[in-house]
Amino acid sequence: MEPSVKIKDILSQVIRSKPLASEVDDDAHRKLMLALHKLAHSIEDTNDTVHRFGYLHLQTAAIRTGFGLGLFKLVSETEASTTQEHIA
Repeated sequence: MEPSVKIKDILSQVIRSKPLASEVDDDAHRKLMLALHKLAHSIEDTNDTVHRFGYLHLQTAAIRTGFGLGLFKLVSETEASTTQEHIA
């Protein structure tokens, strides 16, 4: 099914704004992220919503595991890019 013209316009604006997102301050970045989340939620159907909430616990479990293993501390203290092999 073809997305509506309005959705295509919104997506093209988001794609064009991506380089700008890295140049804004933290507050503007958070506002942009919030607006994009609201946009995503506004176009999801009931099945999408059920899946989003249904799998939310997996994200929480992954974050808790990452904290428990110290992965986020490891990544934040590493100056170079971190690979999966390095983390493993």
